[in-house]
Amino acid sequence: MTFEQIQRLRNRGFVPALLPGFVIDPTDQGFACYFYFEIPDLGFRGREMNTKSLWVAIGLPVCSIAFGQNLLTNGDFEAASILGSGQTEVPSPGLKLTAELPTMADYAQGISGIQNWDYALDTNVGPFETTDIGIASGIDYGDGDTSRKLFINRWSRRVVQSPQGVVIEANTIYRLSARSYMQLGSPTDSKRGVLSLFAGIVTSGASLAYDPSATLLGVSRMVTADFGNADPNNHIVGHNGFHDHEIEVTIGSSSPFVGQPLTVSMFTADFSDGRTYWDNVSLTATPVPEPSSMVAVALGLSALAARRRSKK
Repeated sequence: MTFEQIQRLRNRGFVPALLPGFVIDPTDQGFACYFYFEIPDLGFRGREMNTKSLWVAIGLPVCSIAFGQNLLTNGDFEAASILGSGQTEVPSPGLKLTAELPTMADYAQGISGIQNWDYALDTNVGPFETTDIGIASGIDYGDGDTSRKLFINRWSRRVVQSPQGVVIEANTIYRLSARSYMQLGSPTDSKRGVLSLFAGIVTSGASLAYDPSATLLGVSRMVTADFGNADPNNHIVGHNGFHDHEIEVTIGSSSPFVGQPLTVSMFTADFSDGRTYWDNVSLTATPVPEPSSMVAVALGLSALAARRRSKK
């Protein structure tokens, strides 16, 4: 609840004299949040100090790291493609696969890479000799959005990003979101695209398995009906279907994952027919104050209020 919302309630008589809560205060770098108590009778009567100033004055800054901002880079895939000698940008409409070695047969028709995203280099995938991962642009896959998108074209291909300088922090909620698309060649085609969040470093590779040192924190899947719907993380879609994924993970003060890096993974599962597409991939962190901090503030300010009243 914002300052203005609380003030309106207070003016209408809905806010008690002692009100615990949180204030989210925007800053240039992100946000700071304060645990506050509004105590109107602390001796400020007759002074030019409004309620907002009082809250800030007595508010305990229980969190100060930036949140709400995307921790990933190039999560919308709009950054220019990495190009080698003789290669050109992805046309719109059109798509291109990554082919980063000049010895590859389709090198001149491809792009050399996707900025900030890692994937396995596979030089043994048939006559195309590409990674089966690329960028599509200017094409509507069911929702009217023709912006650039990542696509993963083949079974068991993983694309990952571990945000630089970001490690898991205690008392924080992490939210991973993305939109994925399917475009089926025929009604009998089947696909599964998997969005995952890991603690630890996960390398891209041609395998559903991930690094033993990493731990899966959350997963969301978009599948056709052929893959079944027994798993609650499966979201069933049809031809030209799309799905908005969201994974939320809360890290407590004693979590064993504190201090580890985070890895975001997108994956096209075994037995998928053709491509899955991904866009608007976002990872955010929201600090959560420790209960002990809130209790300490509550007790301290309650005692201060009682002392002020006893002196009147």
